[in-house]
Amino acid sequence: MYCSKASVILYLRRLTERKNSSVSGTCSVEKLGDSAACVRTPERPFALWSMQNLALFLQEWYKELNNAIDSASLFTAQFANTFISYSSQEPAGEAAWLTIVAGMFGSIGAFSGGAGTYSGLITIAAGAASLSSSSPPEDPRFTNFATAQAKLGEAKLEVMDTMDKYFKRLLADTPPNDEWETGTELARIIESGAFADQDIAQAPSNSTMTRWVQASMISGMWNTGNVAIIKWSNDNPFARDYGFSPCFGRPGIGNSQAVACVMDHNFLIARMAVQGNSRSDASHVRDFPDIGQSEETLQRYGLSQLQVIRSAMRTQEAANSYLPTSNVVKKLVDDVTNSPGENIADFLPLFNIPVCDLDKLPDLVPQYSFCRMLHLDDDYSNRCIQKIMSDNCKRLPLGGSQWPYVYDDW
Repeated sequence: MYCSKASVILYLRRLTERKNSSVSGTCSVEKLGDSAACVRTPERPFALWSMQNLALFLQEWYKELNNAIDSASLFTAQFANTFISYSSQEPAGEAAWLTIVAGMFGSIGAFSGGAGTYSGLITIAAGAASLSSSSPPEDPRFTNFATAQAKLGEAKLEVMDTMDKYFKRLLADTPPNDEWETGTELARIIESGAFADQDIAQAPSNSTMTRWVQASMISGMWNTGNVAIIKWSNDNPFARDYGFSPCFGRPGIGNSQAVACVMDHNFLIARMAVQGNSRSDASHVRDFPDIGQSEETLQRYGLSQLQVIRSAMRTQEAANSYLPTSNVVKKLVDDVTNSPGENIADFLPLFNIPVCDLDKLPDLVPQYSFCRMLHLDDDYSNRCIQKIMSDNCKRLPLGGSQWPYVYDDW
């Protein structure tokens, strides 16, 4: 058993009374002495050692994430050109903002080298994310380089402030009386023994952390552009009745950068039109614009189409909602932890992109006889594909949410 959190905090305070007790400061266990009763209660120094390593880790994570966000900001102009596609008329939902913040907390996964450690680290990320109290901006759209740069700065301030609050809650503040979850949070984090390893605080390379921050930016930018993932098999009516199954050679039309062939299924990663879009905006969306979704582009940022799709599917499943806006990190952690055989590392970096699985429908309605010849003309075919997706994805409610991207004017 570990000593109580209150007694450990008193001891840590004495150790650090002349040091900065914040996530940007330092912490060390120097000499335990007789007062720690090392010989009589060996659990106590073990707990203190683990807590020191936890404090060092949180401080290292804070420093490296801070540096990574600064590094990512240098590439914001390139990101705006690659992942922002044609300014949307309607303000983006709060999912865009929260996806960026949640993704930054998820960057903790860049530190891990093993499945056991990963679970402990991502639990910390979920705990930190739970303290994030900032309301999303009134309109968190990314329409150009300047707004992307500004939103990254806002996210950085929010995440850094939240990490400092979390550090103090764990290691400096006395827990409230009669709050079991808060009072035992520290013990539950270190009980796995992962933080007995003094090397746990070794930082990943700056380029690795920067890629994790960039992943959160990609997801946020795609949220503002109404990007969705559409999934269907080669046996689906989309392939069988309309002949659209690009991963199985039927047909190759003008949207190849949007196609992803993974997990023995067809996928499209594409912008979707929504009610209120102008005709010109809808026409742009119809042609499946390049939004950085190709395998070649994603690989330049250390990602793959499979990573993006797998993360989006698992995040949506865990939250049981399209574009969840609550603590998606915690929901994903809790759900994966309770699923034997799954590893949280397989679903990070975190992407919060709505996924429409057409295989969950027994048929596609209505029957579009004029869309049977998709290979004749790209414009004609793309309009049919967009209409079929829009009309059928809205037939798939999830939890208490509806499919977010509906356009009836194709």
